[in-house]
Amino acid sequence: MRFTVQDLEPLRNLAMAEAVKAARTKACLIAEAAGVTLGKLLQIDYSWSDIYVYSAPMTLPMMVSEAPPDYDITPDDVEVEESVNIVWEISGE
Repeated sequence: MRFTVQDLEPLRNLAMAEAVKAARTKACLIAEAAGVTLGKLLQIDYSWSDIYVYSAPMTLPMMVSEAPPDYDITPDDVEVEESVNIVWEISGE
């Protein structure tokens, strides 16, 4: 038995948006520490790849009984990662 996500597109879009936000936050921190400011965005590189979201297969023990087994099956949270490379112009020193 395994679980998957029915519609991956919203999950992928959220992961991409979060990757861009994280890149900007980190770039701002680095620029501030270096005494410069971020200028206009020059380039965004994103390598698109298919993502497959499946849980690890579960093996359920076979039991012989008159009553059906009462399994407590809860899928894990879904985790998706995306990466993006962004180049900004910098100014000041």
